[in-house]
Amino acid sequence: MAATQTLNSTSKLDLLMRELRFTEDDLAANRDGHLSDRQRDYIRTDSQKNMLLGIAIVAVLVVSTAALLFVGIQNGNRILQGLGVVLLFCNTGASLIFGLNRVRSSYDLRTNEVTVIEGEAQHVVRQFGRAQAGSVRIGDIVEVATSPEAFKAFEPGQTYRLYRSLHTKRILSVEPLT
Repeated sequence: MAATQTLNSTSKLDLLMRELRFTEDDLAANRDGHLSDRQRDYIRTDSQKNMLLGIAIVAVLVVSTAALLFVGIQNGNRILQGLGVVLLFCNTGASLIFGLNRVRSSYDLRTNEVTVIEGEAQHVVRQFGRAQAGSVRIGDIVEVATSPEAFKAFEPGQTYRLYRSLHTKRILSVEPLT
């Protein structure tokens, strides 16, 4: 009986590892309260990609804002001037969002700490027109958006320990508790 329970627990963990893309080394590091080298590399790379995307979006918004304001002022067109001002605020918002994400990632890399959350898993299904999206809620705190396979890997009512990054709140690893 105990061997069957261990096998089921191990196979559940293997399924979660595959679907949420973490390794035994990642889980061991998270259990010790810190990020693994692989997770640090992922956070660093993801932060750089997001920063490049942010720079591209902000550059497009700056050029669009300048063009709308220039043409609007030259032609006395209040609509174009208004659109230019709206894009200016969008640009400010986009800059803040991408900048805050970069700061959060930097804090995660500097502190090298993880947050541990334990709780029972609950399946949450949302309807969007004809499409459905499944996520898993761990306790009352965290809701994890998952692929359909990962959704099935979480057993409702089972208690899980979830490890996530301190500032960006990225899911790092998860383990079922027996």
